Amino acid sequence: MSDNRRDQLIEFVEREFIGPDPIDWPCMTQSNGQEILASDPPRTRYIAGILYPAETTDDKADLKDDECELLDEADGEDVEVKPQKLGDGTVEFLEDAEELINRSNAYRQSAISITVSVKDGDAIRVAVSAGTYIKVPAMDPATGERLENKYKYPRTALAWENDNVPLILPTPTDGLKKFPIGTTGLQFDITYRYRTGDSRIYTFTLENAKPKVKENVSDEECFFQCKFKLFSEKGFSPLSDSQRITQDEDYQSNQLLYRNVRNYAIGHGCAADWDDSESVLWITTAIFPKYDIKPIVPSAIKGVSLDMLKMSPYGSFADTIRELRMMCAKYREWINGLRTIRQDLSTEYKITADRHITNCETCLSRMEKGVELLEQNGIRVVTKPEDSASVVLIGFDTENTSEKVRDTCIMLGREVAYLATNPDLVCPVSFGYIPDCGSMSIMLKNATGKTPFFIGKPEPIMIDCVLKKLGISKEDTVIVGDRIYTDIACGVTAGVDTICVLSGEATLDDLEKSDTKPTWIFDSVREVCTELAR
Repeated sequence: MSDNRRDQLIEFVEREFIGPDPIDWPCMTQSNGQEILASDPPRTRYIAGILYPAETTDDKADLKDDECELLDEADGEDVEVKPQKLGDGTVEFLEDAEELINRSNAYRQSAISITVSVKDGDAIRVAVSAGTYIKVPAMDPATGERLENKYKYPRTALAWENDNVPLILPTPTDGLKKFPIGTTGLQFDITYRYRTGDSRIYTFTLENAKPKVKENVSDEECFFQCKFKLFSEKGFSPLSDSQRITQDEDYQSNQLLYRNVRNYAIGHGCAADWDDSESVLWITTAIFPKYDIKPIVPSAIKGVSLDMLKMSPYGSFADTIRELRMMCAKYREWINGLRTIRQDLSTEYKITADRHITNCETCLSRMEKGVELLEQNGIRVVTKPEDSASVVLIGFDTENTSEKVRDTCIMLGREVAYLATNPDLVCPVSFGYIPDCGSMSIMLKNATGKTPFFIGKPEPIMIDCVLKKLGISKEDTVIVGDRIYTDIACGVTAGVDTICVLSGEATLDDLEKSDTKPTWIFDSVREVCTELAR
């Protein structure tokens, strides 16, 4: 049996926030199956998928006390069509598109739009659906008399498919075509944007063309559950990728990663969804964007378990070395596969691919050297008290347990070296702070009387190793951090300049009280970068 829980959840959310949500109770559903709202008017019951009258752009559009005033938006007035030339000489009718898109993106939107790419000679059909509600007095079912200050709102469904006839698309000369949907007040618009290759870019819009009658908008003037779906005979073309002026490494990496992912529509005041097949034959508006994100499942290497038991005196350390070498070999095979893929990439992606492959090679080199160290020095890692263990190392552990603390105390009662990664007392998380390695070491000292040697900050070992590896002098080095007792103290101990940023733990008051002083103080890392760019 297929798992349809996701579809059920999406359907529930849409019924709850967009509607309609007919309830099979007496007096709550019409004979034709359409719902009757009784407890709340439509704009209270539903909050999305609503199109307001065309001129609903001022701050008096039936706003509630706790709602914000609207920003400046298009006022819905007719504008003269003035074609604008793009860089490639094609013409785009900016005013037509801009007005409708502004109304689509308005706070009290009166339109929804999607921009798509249509192949030359294609036939495009449309299916529009919406609903309206009217306000009628509620009657007492027992007496038939009108209930004071009680109303019901029966729904009427609207549907339009242009008689299943292909839409007449506007030419560059037309610019804009309008299709009134009977006398409902709904209107379907098509705006010609520009040409690209063998396709033309259009913006399709469903708008509430009703003028606003009163200062405060009524439910009867609005359309609810508004959406439309476009159908293509040839299949829609993908939209060209918008290019950013600033293309950093993250952007370039995403371009490489998603190079085969195509975008077929841009929503304005709504999202867009389309056919998943090889040829995209339909595109629809979607009030709530929905996308099925596939889980990222880690791959497994057959024969590689990296079982901690094998690294203990009760396991086979030789098996662990063999598995580690197999893992490195498989990683090498994967990198070689990337090199093969890289050969078929277009030039724009090859530089980024080379950067990632080089990073993978660096990672593999470190892995192989680590395996050699393990094999030469015979280092064995255990997580339980063992007589053969000679060093206890503690660090920040997000999965710490009472059993781990107990085992550590047992080992610290023996003649062992005691190391800790860092003396930080807390680690920042989304809701505040949690105990870091420094707090754990204090707890263990209270229990065992042992104090660890910290190999991380503020000890200078880490900085000395980095300077030696990179061949950089202390005079050309600065350490940046937000903690006085680790980051700044580390720089002072190592004899390098320090920058304390006030965007983290340390405050100006802390710096004034501390004997450890940074070389410079900045409000944030951004301010440091700005200063360096001068």
